[in-house]
Amino acid sequence: MTGLRPPRFLERYQFAGHIASDAPGKVKIAHVASRMWVRSGKFSILVAKNRGLDAENFLSEPDALKWLLKTDTKLPPENT
Repeated sequence: MTGLRPPRFLERYQFAGHIASDAPGKVKIAHVASRMWVRSGKFSILVAKNRGLDAENFLSEPDALKWLLKTDTKLPPENT
C-alpha cells in the first residue's frame, strides 16, 4: 500500500489494544512493514502482548514466516 501515513502514538495504542481484545491467546500476528512503519521500538507489540496477543514486527517476509512457523513450546496442552 502507498499513500498512507504511519499511525500516531495513540492510534498504535488503540489499534493494538483492539486487536488483542478480539483474539487474546488465539492467533499470532506478524506485521511486515518498512522501517518507517516499524519504528520507535515495539510499543504496539508491547501493548498487544500485555493484553494476551502474540505479535511481532518484521522488516522482511521470510523473517516473519520463520517466526510464525516456529513451534512455541510454552503453550499449555489442549484439553481433551
